[in-house]
Amino acid sequence: MHTESFFRYLEFEKRYSAHTLISYKNDIEQFLSFLTQFEVTSCTQVTHSIIRSWMVDLLDNDQSASTVNRKLSTLRTYFKFLHREGFIDSNPVIKVQAPKKEKRLPVIVEESTIENLLDRIDYGEGFSGKRNKLIVEMF
Repeated sequence: MHTESFFRYLEFEKRYSAHTLISYKNDIEQFLSFLTQFEVTSCTQVTHSIIRSWMVDLLDNDQSASTVNRKLSTLRTYFKFLHREGFIDSNPVIKVQAPKKEKRLPVIVEESTIENLLDRIDYGEGFSGKRNKLIVEMF
């Protein structure tokens, strides 16, 4: 499936770090092992529906959306390379949409905690004490 030429391209032309290369290799190997259930023997047989099935499988196995997006990015780079080198006629990853990331709510400090901070700390007397308390209140 032209993986060795892809990894040489990443290492020598793109000059990716050793850690990035390891991640790319792991992602590609994981994808290729997934392809065995579809009896895919050539990169030209990979379709966007197979890639989507892989993404669903990853999400079903409790992989986060961020992890799936990173793995999908690896596939985008891989199939873009294969298309540019003429190994495939069309890039199947183009039709694949990445899963949306979960949005986290901001952490809010309780009002009682803030009041304790303002009331229990001795900021000192005079101008510098009032200034220091005002700085903390502004935060």
